[in-house]
Amino acid sequence: MRTPGVPRPAAPAAGPSERPWPRNAPPVGPRARREVDELLATAGPLLGVDGTISPLDLESTRALLERTWRDALAVLDAATPARRSRLIDVLGRCRELDRDLEHHLTDARAASLARVRAALELLSDAESLAQVLDRGPVAAARLGFDRSLLSAVERGCFVPRSCFMGEDRERAEHLVRVGRDEPRRLDGSLRETTLVRRREAIVVDDVQTDPLVHRRMAEVSEARSYAAAPVLLEGRVAGFLHADHHARRRAVSGLDRDALWMFADAYGRALERALQATRLRELERAVEGAHRETLAALRATGVEALGLGEVRTTRPLAPVAPLLPREEPAAPAALTRRELEVVRLLAAGETNAGIAARLVISAGTAKTHVKHILRKLGAANRAEAVSRFLQLERDAERRAAGGEPAARRALG
Repeated sequence: MRTPGVPRPAAPAAGPSERPWPRNAPPVGPRARREVDELLATAGPLLGVDGTISPLDLESTRALLERTWRDALAVLDAATPARRSRLIDVLGRCRELDRDLEHHLTDARAASLARVRAALELLSDAESLAQVLDRGPVAAARLGFDRSLLSAVERGCFVPRSCFMGEDRERAEHLVRVGRDEPRRLDGSLRETTLVRRREAIVVDDVQTDPLVHRRMAEVSEARSYAAAPVLLEGRVAGFLHADHHARRRAVSGLDRDALWMFADAYGRALERALQATRLRELERAVEGAHRETLAALRATGVEALGLGEVRTTRPLAPVAPLLPREEPAAPAALTRRELEVVRLLAAGETNAGIAARLVISAGTAKTHVKHILRKLGAANRAEAVSRFLQLERDAERRAAGGEPAARRALG
């Protein structure tokens, strides 16, 4: 019943100022709370525990029900027949109440997913790898967090890169400086080692007393509870996203952790697309540079003097279709906006499954778009369709610059 990685409620500290923060989770309704209290009052004498107080939020209540269920199961075999009957009743009620509470989490999960989608919209028009990196912490904060931190894994060390703390930019910059000045190795001495080894998100409570956190960063941030998720890039953990509810004095919940994990997964894919686009642009520039150097070298050898006529070269390479949105030249009118997106992904080497994942559509829809593109461009296969489309784009660019309207003629 308990979600992995979600700690049980911490015991209150001695002083009022040190009491644990309430968890940022949906509250338990009055009726459900009464039923839980009644169950705990029944189970308390049977298990020898205090059963008069139940938590206020759904996640902590479910964790308490699980603990009660396990404690009852542990003493079931040794119990007398009369006591065993009452314990079996407690076990059944634990399961029933947990199922009821699980239903209440459905709306909260839907709202959390909507926040993830809204956060990703901030990355939708990023045109470079630097923009995706810079927007990461701000987008993560849109999940409902007060603060967020983007870090990198550099030579096996945890190294902060950028931080968002709302208007408190000075503390955010100070936190990054402290982390960069005092990098910590991911050798098991930090909670973040789990992010690399297991590639799953975590929740860390009692940050100020936990021996497995970055002590200096914990002191500067004054964090009490945070969630952290790995950012994967090309199959490896390249960094982390951390987030908390410090300003609202709330402990991070399992829902928070899961939302950050979903966002971190999508964020890693956005980084991959931006990185691939950057590499393709660099390759294009390198090939064009080599082309110019080769042409200059041929002319320097005196080829024209040998009677071979003017040195003619192949047409310049067609620009590689970018993987990140940007302003495009006028496109062939016969293709819809979605078909333009699909054909550019074809040019980037994507399969139907890859296109479906990128555009968040079904594989069948992606296949249908490809068929329409082949028909409209009069191509026999995907490679020919890409070649014809790139030629039409070049013609469109020349037309815009005053050249012959070849694209118009080709499109009828």
